[in-house]
Amino acid sequence: DDDHGGAGDGGAPDRPGAVRRWLRDRPWIVPTVVVGIAIALPLRGVFRAPGPPMEEGFMIVFPERLLEGDVPNRDFLHLYGPGSLWVIAGFFKVFGVSMWTERVVGFLQLVGVISATTAIGWRWGRYVAALCGTVTAIVIIPPIGVTALAWVDGVALGLWAVALATRA
Repeated sequence: DDDHGGAGDGGAPDRPGAVRRWLRDRPWIVPTVVVGIAIALPLRGVFRAPGPPMEEGFMIVFPERLLEGDVPNRDFLHLYGPGSLWVIAGFFKVFGVSMWTERVVGFLQLVGVISATTAIGWRWGRYVAALCGTVTAIVIIPPIGVTALAWVDGVALGLWAVALATRA
């Protein structure tokens, strides 16, 4: 029998009081579960809801044009940086051109922002981390849905830079 409960494999606790010890030894579990629930709750609705027509249209058509050999700002006007188009074009190349593929990229962008704020909150403890991630999920997912947007990539990268800088 080990200190974590379970059958010596670090599995689930099997004796009284072991749950607290098990959670103490794995401090990342509480924020991950709480933030995961906050992310998962609105997903069905935002994946089915119509996105902003212009933004979602751009983020489907422009990466498709990249795959056909067009160049942004030469063959079509694109007012954002090139990174987001190339990421979506890569997903389109692998999974096919569709609104669902574009929305999965948008969802991954949101997870980048939410996980970064959770990581920044970790500096003050696991409960603050859970609060930071949950509030971010509540504030960002319902209003913008899962449309892939260039600025969300930038915010996620900036927040991850702050999160990594605070750990250094």
